[in-house]
Amino acid sequence: MKYLFDASALVNVILSTETEEIKRVLKDGIILDLTIYEYLNAMWKLAKVRRIISEEDAINNAKLLSKLLELGIINVIKSENLRKIIKIAYKEYITVYDASYIVCALENKLILVTDDNKLQAVSDKKKLKTLTSDEFLNKVR
Repeated sequence: MKYLFDASALVNVILSTETEEIKRVLKDGIILDLTIYEYLNAMWKLAKVRRIISEEDAINNAKLLSKLLELGIINVIKSENLRKIIKIAYKEYITVYDASYIVCALENKLILVTDDNKLQAVSDKKKLKTLTSDEFLNKVR
């Protein structure tokens, strides 16, 4: 089975996994192109705003993501899905980003890995299988 990671889950998986283990853990993972920017923003926020990690750790985690991208885990949103995305965002009152994860997971029969409670709730309504990052890590370790 393949997994689609939103930014919340990707951040938590990477921060709680040893560097040498990341490629193995995420070998069946996919991210959307927008996840790259959400992930980098989360690293910036953890370092600059919340001061949970150092600037050096944020930069190293960005480098780690670039290595993962070399594995070809990026899925680009298809233009024919844009209407579906905006309809779900509007109907469910969620961000377009979150609706993008739902549409991609449904279209590609992926399990959505997210730590976003609202996204999980809407995914449940859409009969989309979800896991939290902890549930995912327990499954693959």
